[in-house]
Amino acid sequence: MPPIMKIDQFDNAGPTMSVIGCSTPAEVFAKFLPDALLAEVVVHTNDKIIILRNKCKRQNDLTFKDLTLMEFRAFLGILIMRGARKDNHLTSEEMFSKSQGCPFYRSVMSERRFCFIQRALRFDSIATREERVKTDRFAAIRSLWDQVIANCIANYEPSGHLTVDEQLLAIRGRCAFRMYIPNKPAKYGIKLVIACDAETYYMCNAIPYLGKGTTTASTPLGEYFMMELTRPFRKTGRIVTTDNWFTSLPLARGLRQFGMHLVGTIRPKPYTPSVMLTTPLGLGECVASYNNEDKVTLLCQHVKTTKRIQILSTVHHNPTVIENKKSHTHMFYKATKGGVDTFDQMCSALTCSRKTQRWPVCVFYGILNIVVNNSFYMHQNLPGNKLYNRRQFYVDLAMELTRDWALSRLLQKRYLPRDVTYLICSFFEVKEPEDEAPDTQKRSEKRHRCPLCPLTSNAKTKLLCAKCHKPACNSHVNYVCDQCHRTW
Repeated sequence: MPPIMKIDQFDNAGPTMSVIGCSTPAEVFAKFLPDALLAEVVVHTNDKIIILRNKCKRQNDLTFKDLTLMEFRAFLGILIMRGARKDNHLTSEEMFSKSQGCPFYRSVMSERRFCFIQRALRFDSIATREERVKTDRFAAIRSLWDQVIANCIANYEPSGHLTVDEQLLAIRGRCAFRMYIPNKPAKYGIKLVIACDAETYYMCNAIPYLGKGTTTASTPLGEYFMMELTRPFRKTGRIVTTDNWFTSLPLARGLRQFGMHLVGTIRPKPYTPSVMLTTPLGLGECVASYNNEDKVTLLCQHVKTTKRIQILSTVHHNPTVIENKKSHTHMFYKATKGGVDTFDQMCSALTCSRKTQRWPVCVFYGILNIVVNNSFYMHQNLPGNKLYNRRQFYVDLAMELTRDWALSRLLQKRYLPRDVTYLICSFFEVKEPEDEAPDTQKRSEKRHRCPLCPLTSNAKTKLLCAKCHKPACNSHVNYVCDQCHRTW
């Protein structure tokens, strides 16, 4: 297959100036999911945590404490590391198991805390959701979605070739706009219509399909989605490649009006010349028709014994055979049609998703997959950055997102199991904090009864244990060296 034809005016395609200067994976990631955006999710999640905590008997348990921005970034790091290790099919018990799971997860947070955060995740205000859902089915995650897509558009200048196709986010839970697409691996899910760069597979724009009656446009859905997805790239002369669900003659006219071109397969339409469908053709042969009024060429090629394909193009008006009876139009379509499919395949190969029955969480996992993959493409195209394979990029990004939170846990070393302290120090390559030297001469101002002595003795002392700070009389105080003290 020949390489995609380069268009000279798009030689400078790549990251915009707002991203130049980012060197680490976390810095690039923050261009798509900045702290201000994550802080909004933290606020709405904490509102739900308060509700859940009030239903618990042990409300002071650290598992039910409020979420912080640092901890939420660590939660995202666990999801990304799970994608890098392909652990998304494991249960939480297996992920955090001492014998079967990855020790990295336990070094960041406990299993109970991870599951609780996942349960409490919310992306909008519960108080106003009921009113917003009346006009927008996507209201539960609309704000986060719109801001992430806006960042994807602002941070990257695509090449001259775009691909528009659909992606399915797998979910079988209750969702008013869940789709059934039998030729997709998941079959049931939320459909996203996506525009990707055909050369780098960067996700440039996306729109969720929310079911019938959710669009006020009088045009067919395929034409509506295409015009909305290409709106940020109008008047640029880019070529859009798509399949027969989108392609139509009115769409070709509309894109030409806004300074863009269309190449795509098309189903037989009332305006399709009958001679195109009835002309006898040998295997591999083709016939073309040119519409001078609309500046459109329609190519019909016999590709299989019982199958013909029709390709509509506003670019190729002089079809030439270049390889085994294949026309230049057909080869161009094959070279540029896989942008979205490749992007979807990459999201599936190292997915951050996790099985869930809540569709907003399913969409959030889809957003995270989009952001991490776009961050990888962006990082690879930035000058002076280290070249990664994709899995190593995931691992390094997860380590950066979780590092601050894991090190903050060391400050509470007193409450951590000894093996967790060791895991944090080994994974993040830090020295274990020095223990407080044992001091048997610690004293309180008042005398207290020694809890280790029998009640009949009524022994009182001012000495305190250096570790638990409880009273201990001379009979229950031991002098130990520093090395022995660290094994307490």
